[in-house]
Order: sequence, then C-alpha cells, then structure tokens
Amino acid sequence: MAALAQAEKRTVEEAGRLARYRFLAALCRQERAHFVLTGHQADDQVETILHHLLRGTGPAGLAAMSPVAPLPEAPGWPAWLLRPLLTSSAAAIRTYCAAHGLQPRQDSSNAETHYRRNQIRLELIPQLERLNPQLRERLLTLARLTRADEQYLIAHTDVAWQRTLQTEGPGWLRLARAAWLAEPTALRRRLLRRATVALLTGGEEIGFRTIEQPCQVAAPSRSGAQARLPGGITLENEPGALLLYRPGLRPTESVPQAAAAAELPIPGRILLADGWSLSAEIVPNPGLNQIRRSVDPMTAFV
Repeated sequence: MAALAQAEKRTVEEAGRLARYRFLAALCRQERAHFVLTGHQADDQVETILHHLLRGTGPAGLAAMSPVAPLPEAPGWPAWLLRPLLTSSAAAIRTYCAAHGLQPRQDSSNAETHYRRNQIRLELIPQLERLNPQLRERLLTLARLTRADEQYLIAHTDVAWQRTLQTEGPGWLRLARAAWLAEPTALRRRLLRRATVALLTGGEEIGFRTIEQPCQVAAPSRSGAQARLPGGITLENEPGALLLYRPGLRPTESVPQAAAAAELPIPGRILLADGWSLSAEIVPNPGLNQIRRSVDPMTAFV
C-alpha cells in the first residue's frame, strides 16, 4: 500500500481502498459475477459523513455511502456494490455474532490513531456524543435526506447532459456553451464535473474549487480562455462550445476557415476551405426568444 500510495500520490488509506476495489473488480470479471456485498454498517456511515465534512464536501459527500452503487474500478463489466448492513449498528452486529457463536475478525490497524478515520471513530465521535447523545441518528438522517435530494439532481443532470453534450471522441468531449449556460448554476457545476469524470483515468478527487474556476472561465466574455482540471485535463472556451481534453488528445478536426477575404451575398453562399461553406439568409422578424433558444454553435443571428 505504501508503494502504491507513493506511485499514485495518494494517502495509504486511499491507496488501500483503491487496491481493494481493483481486486474485487478483477475477481468479478474472472468469476463472471455481478454483485459484491460488503460489511459496511451504520457506524461506518457516520464516520464517512464526518470524514467528508472535515475535508470539505457537497451534497454527494453528505449522502455518504449508498446501499447500492456501481462497483468502482470495474469499467466494461456490469458489477454492483451492495451494502446490506448499512442500516445496522456495529453494536447490533456484535450482539448478533455473540448470539450465534460467530467470531468477527478484527483489523489491528483500526486502533492506530494516526489514520484520520480512526481519529474520527476513537476521538471525535465520543466528544461530539457528549454534546449530543443522538449524534449518530442525526447524521444518518442527514445522509438519508441528502441522498434523496442527490438522486433527484442526478436525474436532472442526466437529462441536461443529453442537451449539452455536443460531440466526443477518444480523450475529449465538447459541450454546447449556450445549452450549458441555460442550465441553473447547480447543474452547470454538475455537468462540468461529469465531463471531467468522463475523461479521468485515475479516480482523482474533484473538489468545489476545482470546478468553480472552470465555471468562471466558461463565461461568454472569456472566449479563448483555458482552465486546468484534475488529471491534466484542459478546458478551452471555444466560440459557442466548451472543449475538454486529456493531455495530448486535443481533437484536430477541421474547423471553418476563410483562406482569404471574401464577400458574402445576402442571401447567398460562399465556399471555404476543407469542404466548409458559409451561407446567409434573411429571417423575417425572428424574435428574441428564437435567438435565445438557438444552441447551434455554427449559427449566428446578426
């Protein structure tokens, strides 16, 4: 784990989590299995919520672990992660084990307080419970409520993604800027996060600051500006579009170019380089709403 953490610039805890999921994903493919059940329980959920709060988080972090989720590190194979004990407390599970003569295994590292999660379990939670004995119940309620809100926002993000994604290729994608700007701020952030995640290959963390600066760069007044995202991904504010690409994978497809000055008849059409053409037509009384609804980056109302 130490070597993996150093190689991928992660903490030992993060490296261990990643290694476990990679192992489980490989085993699923090997055994042609589609489900992995884990022993995560309610006390783990409480620790996860507090861990996310301490490092800074949004609604997804407050929702914490889901009872059902796609298995991480398993691209190309339909595998699901199930947590059937997520609503059972550690005390209830220990009682069950004692009643049935079961001997749970104890990880010796759980007692080492130099790990953040162990500090939360052994030191922070007991202190907070002195202030509010119902702390665990309150945090679990928060997670349930936030998870419902998060599922609602995810559904709206899926719909907005269909409206916003313009084109994509190996290691790059392009969002229609007008369609992106038409979304509320909450969905704009989520769409940029989704675009970034779609291009990432190493599971990098994406925090609020990571997304907020590209949101500013994507404003119409910043045409031509660039922003950096995790994994070396670049966001370019193109005319009418937001282009995101991994290092060395910027698309080189042809774009409209005029080889020399030319007069455009109105109405009429002229030929450009590489098979492109530019045409003009008169649109009688288009109306402001028609102009605002136009999301085609190749169309301009003049």
